[in-house]
Amino acid sequence: MIGSQYWAGSNFSAFQLVSYQRSIANFVEILTGKSIPVNYATQGDSKTDGETITISSDINESTLDSVVGLALHEASHILLTDFDIVRGFPKELARISKNSIHYSDNSLCFSLFNFVEDRRIDNFVYTSSPGYRTYYKEMYERYFFSEEVDKILKTSFKTPTKQSYLCRIINLFNKNNDLSTLPALGDVYNVVDIDNIGRLKSSRDSLDIAIEIYNLIKPHIVEGENEVTQSEGLNKQEKFLRGQVKKETLTQKKVKEIQKVAKLDFKEKDIDGTNVLDLKLDSNLIKSVGLGYINFRPSIQDLNMSYINEGIRLGKKLTKKLQLLNDSKQEKISYKTRGQLDIKRLPLYSSESNIFHTINQHQTQQNDFHLSVDLSGSMKGSKFERSLKLATALCYCSLKIKDFNFSLSFRTTSLQSKHRTILINAFDSRKNTLRDISLLRGLEPAGGTPEGVLLEYVSKKLPKNSYIFSITDGAPNYKSSFEESSNHTKKCVNRIGKTGYKLVSFFVKGTYDKEIARKNFVETYKKNGYFIDINNINEVSKSINNILLKSVL
Repeated sequence: MIGSQYWAGSNFSAFQLVSYQRSIANFVEILTGKSIPVNYATQGDSKTDGETITISSDINESTLDSVVGLALHEASHILLTDFDIVRGFPKELARISKNSIHYSDNSLCFSLFNFVEDRRIDNFVYTSSPGYRTYYKEMYERYFFSEEVDKILKTSFKTPTKQSYLCRIINLFNKNNDLSTLPALGDVYNVVDIDNIGRLKSSRDSLDIAIEIYNLIKPHIVEGENEVTQSEGLNKQEKFLRGQVKKETLTQKKVKEIQKVAKLDFKEKDIDGTNVLDLKLDSNLIKSVGLGYINFRPSIQDLNMSYINEGIRLGKKLTKKLQLLNDSKQEKISYKTRGQLDIKRLPLYSSESNIFHTINQHQTQQNDFHLSVDLSGSMKGSKFERSLKLATALCYCSLKIKDFNFSLSFRTTSLQSKHRTILINAFDSRKNTLRDISLLRGLEPAGGTPEGVLLEYVSKKLPKNSYIFSITDGAPNYKSSFEESSNHTKKCVNRIGKTGYKLVSFFVKGTYDKEIARKNFVETYKKNGYFIDINNINEVSKSINNILLKSVL
């Protein structure tokens, strides 16, 4: 694989647009050593202003590399080009040429300058960052080269006009360009001296070469004649030289969506052909509009907050039951011949020597638990209500009980595509506080059931020997078919067990049950799978309770 095939997927949603924006900005910083803003085009033929980079929004699998290449090209200009020369070109040209060039030739000289400067810029990228050559190649394939121009070079522009010279000079290194077609074209080739282009150290050097080229061709230009050849390919080339590449723009609605997504803490991965969007639940996420699994309506968030408050009350009760885990157990062993003096045995001092005792400390071992909750649409109603209360109670307990490390996630799929799975990292007792639990109020069941792929993904983020508890209410549904989803989940569950994690899954019975889903659940989890009634969802907390109690040595 080459270019963006290493890091890009095939679904270009707002999240992926932001991911690519971040990736391109990172490439730019690696290339230039500077933090240069990268923004999507919002109007017409956007070009760099010397301070920011504008990229096109028409990103798909076939155009992504060229978009990256163009961004790197603009970044190199920001780093190396003297924009004072660009912005004040007519005055700078007149000063350096000592007014020997008529103003009517300013446009021709500017194109010649851009041609030479691009060769200098390209040489910088090719020599300093050879890994970026793929992006550059795709950029030129899309924005510069064309079969139409190749044909024109063979058949047209043989009269020494300004248009002919410009066409053949900007295609100086095209194999279809015959340097004997126009007078002095071979001399131009030698002056550019592409093999030693690295000798040009500044934009002023490029301008000097452009003036030298102009002086070579000026005596041969036939004034008053113009070989009119309408060519979309040539127009595209001239616009590229001037930095006027047409870039697809974003609607204001999409811009606002991207601005919201850009504030989120997320990353994307492709696992076994399934796209995984890894999100952190924070205040920015619950303010996001247009995400099916986030509900920003006050009425819904207020209702969820009531469940959370009840969950905290349950957590307080559960904490009291497990409070013994906060304290180390002590075992006093008497009748010792050495140790601490046992005051109660002093009366026996005259007849016995074993009046000492020792204290053995029994500490609880550290336990790591993760609860992964199904956030698919079928969990709406009492299933989600009970699950939210349970999750809240466990979050609270983990903040109060020593050696009880607890993390919580919710899993679902995109409403647009079940192949796009979503993991919401909701809580981690090592990082979060009691106040953060309230963020759970923004969640709402929606989407499908990405079982195996996200359970395995979560396990790789946890310490070894962690306990993973899963709550679900249906069959996995994130591949092309039920069979494919089911088989993949079984493979994931097997791999989780082999790597030392303890996975227990609870199937919440309810309206959406199907016999095939129950059968699949048994085949997948075997003795580590349990069917529970919605009213007995506290079976999950009992299982965690038992493990905690067993951990006392």
